[in-house]
Amino acid sequence: LDKEGFCVTAASAVEHGYKLNIIGLSRADGFKREWFLDRIAAMLDFVKALPPDSLILHVDAYDVLFNAPPHDLVSHLVTSEMGVIFSAEKGCCAPKKDLMNGRNVCDKSWPVPPVPTGM
Repeated sequence: LDKEGFCVTAASAVEHGYKLNIIGLSRADGFKREWFLDRIAAMLDFVKALPPDSLILHVDAYDVLFNAPPHDLVSHLVTSEMGVIFSAEKGCCAPKKDLMNGRNVCDKSWPVPPVPTGM
């Protein structure tokens, strides 16, 4: 895992006290053949081995920054009174060069999230 984005994600997670479990490193061939489907299968295999009361935070590896410790996230989950929280990004995955030059390459047909996504 030598990608710059992953290092930033991992460093921010560790800095805020998260325990990282990198899922699927031993499944590289499946990832190449079936990409998203194998990612789901790898996550399912991982979850099956956990105690039933486990709290799981599944995030992307390359464009996520952790900005608060786990206890803040758990507190937010508990006070929301929801068992599961999903987040999504607006259809905007641009090359760094375009973003640095101020080009808006986001797909305008994607709706703006109805609820602010930051904590």
